Amino acid sequence: NDDFTFHRTLTEHWNGTAWSIVASPNISETSDNLLNGVTCSSASNCWAVASYPSLIEHWDGNAWSITTDVNSGIGGALFNVTCPSGTRCLAVGAYQNASGLINTFAAQYIAPPPKILSLTRPTNGHFIIAGRTAPNISVTIEASINLVTFTTVGSVTADAMGFFQFEDMNAGLFQRRFYRASIIP
Repeated sequence: NDDFTFHRTLTEHWNGTAWSIVASPNISETSDNLLNGVTCSSASNCWAVASYPSLIEHWDGNAWSITTDVNSGIGGALFNVTCPSGTRCLAVGAYQNASGLINTFAAQYIAPPPKILSLTRPTNGHFIIAGRTAPNISVTIEASINLVTFTTVGSVTADAMGFFQFEDMNAGLFQRRFYRASIIP
């Protein structure tokens, strides 16, 4: 734009020696995109928030992407974010109500519980459990033969898209086995 200069998001990565610019998306080409706060629970799980327009971005260890904005229904701005764990984040901001008053708000994100999408039993007798949860989340797999007593049979970390797969190599010992998945806190 010849008349105005709009601010763009800027993210950088520290490799232990030097900073380097990492590409990050912008929600608008005709207004400012200002990142206000960033937090990381791991090297592959970072969140950044912005204002005017409000914006939430996620780093999956490879790239930044724009996510659904918890604030989109009311407009406004997000000022900071913190993620005390890989499964829970809190963001704070403000918005202007219909009367013109500025109101503060806080929004909480809790990762969805893991869902088992498929259970297959190849010819080797093992069970392969495939599912989905939030990206880069550690998932515990538990098994039971009676739906009353469950025993942990292993754990797996979901990929950047939230998919996970676990192979129960002891399943061949059982005629029937029930599974459940849960997030490791």
